[in-house]
Order: sequence, then C-alpha cells, then structure tokens
Amino acid sequence: MNQDKDSSNGTLNQTADQQTLLPDKVLLTLKETATYLGMNEDQVMSIIKTEQSSLNAFHHFEGKMFPFIKIQDQFYVSRLELDLWIQDASSNHRRYINGQLQ
Repeated sequence: MNQDKDSSNGTLNQTADQQTLLPDKVLLTLKETATYLGMNEDQVMSIIKTEQSSLNAFHHFEGKMFPFIKIQDQFYVSRLELDLWIQDASSNHRRYINGQLQ
C-alpha cells in the first residue's frame, strides 16, 4: 500500500516537473511530445506516418499536419505549432485508425 502512494507521488512529481520544464522549451523531443499529448512514442509516430502517407497518396492534406522537423534521425516538435495542430485535429474530429485517417 505504501508503494502505491510512493508511485502515485512519483507520478505527480514527474508530471509537475514536466509542466515546469516544457513551457520554456520551443522544441520538444518525441518523448516529450508523447508525454505532452498523453500518448506513447509509437502513437505519435503513427500519427506522423499516417499523415505523411495521406499526403503522399493524395498530394495534399486537409487541415494542419503534425508539426515535426527531423534532424538526422531525431524528431522534434514545435510546442506552439503542436497546440495549433491539437486544436485543428480536435475541431475536425480527426481519427487515426490502423495507420489510416478516417
């Protein structure tokens, strides 16, 4: 029972630390982006790949695309643009299912 409290406090402390660090960062790592979105890194990469596939297939993308840049093999995400993407994806009720936009 004490372990539950400790892990719960650790999670709360971790979240508070992330909220303290993230507002000052312009670019987020893939891991920070996933944490910010409440997802895991695989889910974030799935969104990126899905949108890129849609762009490649149709030569255009409706709405705002996920705002990443890639430097060598590392992905970075603009925090400001990410907030705008969240608004756009949410207001358009975008669905990402099995690697496809629906």
